[in-house]
Amino acid sequence: MKQQKKQTKKEQLEREELIRERIKESQKYLAVLDTFGDDSIRNDFLNELNGANVILNFKFFFFKLINNFSF
Repeated sequence: MKQQKKQTKKEQLEREELIRERIKESQKYLAVLDTFGDDSIRNDFLNELNGANVILNFKFFFFKLINNFSF
């Protein structure tokens, strides 16, 4: 019984750690998407400035849509 409780607690901690890792990764993606909201960065991508590759306007619409989606 005691061993079973330990195992259950260990599994719960592992699940919680996995959730924390997923949240951290999601926050990284959201931070990147958030930078596309800045006018200077958006202009860099639209005009291939400062080493940025061209991203078309419809992709910015997609980024904006994703960024406004609440989790």
